Amino acid sequence: MFCTKCGKPNDDSARFCESCGNPLVESTAQPEQPAEPTVEVQQPAQQPVQPPVQQPVQQPAEATVPGKGMGIAGMVLGIISVVFFCLFYISLPCGIIGLILSIISNNKAKQANAKNGMAVAGIICSAIGLAFCVVFYVLVIAGIASGIGSYGSNSFNSGSNFDFNF
Repeated sequence: MFCTKCGKPNDDSARFCESCGNPLVESTAQPEQPAEPTVEVQQPAQQPVQPPVQQPVQQPAEATVPGKGMGIAGMVLGIISVVFFCLFYISLPCGIIGLILSIISNNKAKQANAKNGMAVAGIICSAIGLAFCVVFYVLVIAGIASGIGSYGSNSFNSGSNFDFNF
């Protein structure tokens, strides 16, 4: 009996081919010529296709505004100046330094033809904080000055019908 896969002769009582191990099927007609063994041609493995390398995306001009850090610092100091306007030893230095930093940052951004909203916000907050501080202490000083002259007098009871002398 011949193997149908590789074509090698085998014993008639064999159930599997001695060469390739293919199960043998009993057939009444034996081929006159052994079949040619089939040779599988292996294709070379294809290389994985790599995606093209992407160039880094350039940042918009707004992300690289010169003086942006100083603008943020000026804005934060301006906010501190507004919040603590009643404490002149905090409000005045923070307001003055915030105003200076914000103006410098705004000028650097203008030279680069860019906008720096943080610097503008710092200028506004610092100016408001300084104004609140000055107005608050002018009112405090005016209140103290007006109270000094009448503090020693008995003007509290003047004009009243009640006598509080015991």
